[in-house]
Amino acid sequence: MKKLISVLSATALLTSSTASVISCGNDAYWNEFNRAVKNQETFMVYIGADDCEYCNHFEDSKKITGDLVQELLDGLIAKYKADLTTLGDKVEVDDLTGFGQAIKVPDQVKLREFIIEAKADNFNEKWSKNILNWVRDQLREIYYTKEFKYNVDNGNGEVNARNQVNAAVKSYLDNAKGTPFFLMIRNGKLAGISSGYSRTSPINHDEDIRNWFETFKNFFLADDLSNQIVNLIKNSSGSSSGGEEASETAEGATTAKNSKKAKPTTKPAVKPAAAKPVKTAKNKLTYDYSQLNLLNYM
Repeated sequence: MKKLISVLSATALLTSSTASVISCGNDAYWNEFNRAVKNQETFMVYIGADDCEYCNHFEDSKKITGDLVQELLDGLIAKYKADLTTLGDKVEVDDLTGFGQAIKVPDQVKLREFIIEAKADNFNEKWSKNILNWVRDQLREIYYTKEFKYNVDNGNGEVNARNQVNAAVKSYLDNAKGTPFFLMIRNGKLAGISSGYSRTSPINHDEDIRNWFETFKNFFLADDLSNQIVNLIKNSSGSSSGGEEASETAEGATTAKNSKKAKPTTKPAVKPAAAKPVKTAKNKLTYDYSQLNLLNYM
């Protein structure tokens, strides 16, 4: 009997210790993210889960291609710096997305991976809710500033505008949640958002990573990124909102530049979370919304 009690006590202690480690680890994700944002760092975020098929696809491609993701990030920062040098005094700084600002902490430009065991827990735990709240605040500020800040009076006019902003951003986020989930941060500001990961058939891991990264490259280099984000929010109105069930269908969304090459090996239930970037006659990035079908998100 004494042996049985000892075994049970040891098991309880082990279970308690494991739970503490998991809780600590999850809190560490938010602490790492929040610290980097406050330090005005530039980095990417990947939120995934062990039981997420398309997360595994992404991780397989990342592992097989070695340092390709970091090389693409380094190349993006080099291109961004070169663009700013070319623009010189003509660059228009956008404090909402950090465009036009020099990279403040260049040695921390990397992919930060926040991975848990079950995708059903993503966006339901405190750490991921905190990150999504941060994203929501960023989107609200961008949308309000671009659409209402200089067009409303104080008082009821501003209150009504804020209510419209909150509703529009909620609609967008309700339709954009998916696992895997990716963010691009520049100097502590939101500079890109996407979910899902697609693979070519036959599989070409190098090409898949490059196609996935192209979305963030186009976001990051766009001098009108805040306007593009506003358009994404506007075009999400009327889309069906969803919860956890809908978010699971978002796993395999196509975010690649060339959708003909980047076909999921398993047909996703919904179409891309991000509109396809195209060039206008003025050589500014805009988005083709003809095939837009935002994913369920939050």
